[in-house]
Amino acid sequence: MKNPAHCLALLTIVLLLGPPALSAAAPQSPSHDPAARVDELMAKYDDGPGGVVAVVRGGEVVFAKAYGIANIEHGVPMSRETVLDVGSVAKQFTAFAIVLLTQEGKLSLDDDIRKHLPEIPDFGTMITVRHLVHHMSGLREIYNSSALAGWKAGDGISQGAAIHLIARMRELNFEPGSEYMYCNTGYMLLSDIVARVSGIPFHEFMAENVFGPLGMKNTTIMTSFGQSIPNAAESYGPADGGGFVRIFDNSTIQGAGGIYTTVDDLAAWMSNYGEATVGGMSAIEQMQQHGVLTSGRTLPYAFGINVGERRGQRTFSHGGSSAGYRSSFTYFPDLEGGVITLSNFARFDGSIAGQVIEAFFGDHLEPMPERPQAADAPPEVDVDEVILEAYVGDYELRPGFVLSFTREGSTLRGQATGQGRNVFTASSDSTFHMGSIASVTFHRAADGTVPSVTLHQNGDRVANRIEPWVPSAAELAALQGKYFSPELETIYTLVVEDGKLIAKHRRHSDFELTPTEQDVYEGSSFFGSARIERNDAGEPTGMRVSNGRVRNLLFEKQRG
Repeated sequence: MKNPAHCLALLTIVLLLGPPALSAAAPQSPSHDPAARVDELMAKYDDGPGGVVAVVRGGEVVFAKAYGIANIEHGVPMSRETVLDVGSVAKQFTAFAIVLLTQEGKLSLDDDIRKHLPEIPDFGTMITVRHLVHHMSGLREIYNSSALAGWKAGDGISQGAAIHLIARMRELNFEPGSEYMYCNTGYMLLSDIVARVSGIPFHEFMAENVFGPLGMKNTTIMTSFGQSIPNAAESYGPADGGGFVRIFDNSTIQGAGGIYTTVDDLAAWMSNYGEATVGGMSAIEQMQQHGVLTSGRTLPYAFGINVGERRGQRTFSHGGSSAGYRSSFTYFPDLEGGVITLSNFARFDGSIAGQVIEAFFGDHLEPMPERPQAADAPPEVDVDEVILEAYVGDYELRPGFVLSFTREGSTLRGQATGQGRNVFTASSDSTFHMGSIASVTFHRAADGTVPSVTLHQNGDRVANRIEPWVPSAAELAALQGKYFSPELETIYTLVVEDGKLIAKHRRHSDFELTPTEQDVYEGSSFFGSARIERNDAGEPTGMRVSNGRVRNLLFEKQRG
């Protein structure tokens, strides 16, 4: 995904964990016209940026229709032939190229990536091609790193500039193979491996070995800034005050994205999963192999696709987001069919793909399970305001995610990091409910203090109280200075203005660093949080910055 804003996963109070799935829509009755249903779903895009929907059955496109406008400035309507950026849906093509090269014996999934990319640093532990494929490498996310280095949304970043950033990395986020963390860096490197092993540029390899043989005549990989792509839609987002604003797609990083195509070309690719015209069945089987962590846990992520299930039917799926483009790809291998949606609007309704699936394939899916009726809320009780006051405070559920409770008279309110406040009603003097969605239990010690709270929702999670910390003027003053990242070759200057710690960077607007706990400060969305490092004398020597897919990036405090 081409989004340089930091990617911290902000859990809501209901703890919706993990990537969003296609929304489950109510199954349509057999008499319902599925094409009419798609028209109904897409009607809201008739007068602005829109999209194209395609449905494949038995290797054939049985429905394809365009809605809305491809280019607002020139009034060009969206059409079946319109070319759009598919974002991360491109990753399955990159993974397929790796599979083809392994079939030819030109590389192994267990190769050290430095065998093919010697400029990648030696981190003291081997990163394999397989680690890149399954997002298990531990490499820092290129878009998060580039944002910290000064790139902003809309800035172009080339493959060469990205490689330069990666070549300067000094540490990993985690030990390769030990965790899953979605990482565009890995797929960008896979495209370079394809180029070096095959001896030709990545876009040429794909054209000769995949796009051409499948008849994907309108598919292009972006290779340069400002590249003109015939029939390409512009991408848009909502403008303040109404209307639309263009969102420029300037990144030329390959492998993780960068493929422009049509729904018909994507349908030809989708059909290859069943027909195996290119690669043969051995390649298709390889594409379905899940990643496995060193702990033995199997990941849903296979070779550029999520291999899962939707109401009894196996699925290969992936979504995409780049600039204002949005895409969805879902294939049912046992039905030899699937649904593709492409859009040039950043606010495109992501639930539409799931509803199109219901319209065309609902009769092949198991009945939707009935939703259990919400349990009656327990009787509400009154709690002494002195006890309520003891519950007021912040409780850390995990680093960077805090549950905060406040009291307004006899009402207790809770708020999760980045979310709105909710009323919690008491069923006892220690347990409180947010309707039937979630509940919390406060744990009071013998001395009346409250060291922790347990959140009950999809299991039990304990959050420990963190005491508010207000640094003194002297403590803030000691943090002033320049902080240099050897990895990113960039500097942040910290100054105190009006009693606040302000971070300055030559390419970003100034932002406040707000203390959240001792020596931890929260910054802007792209920056994330900074933890101050000190020497034995207690003097600040640097800061470690984490912004989701970048962990503990060192900035050294400069002397003088």
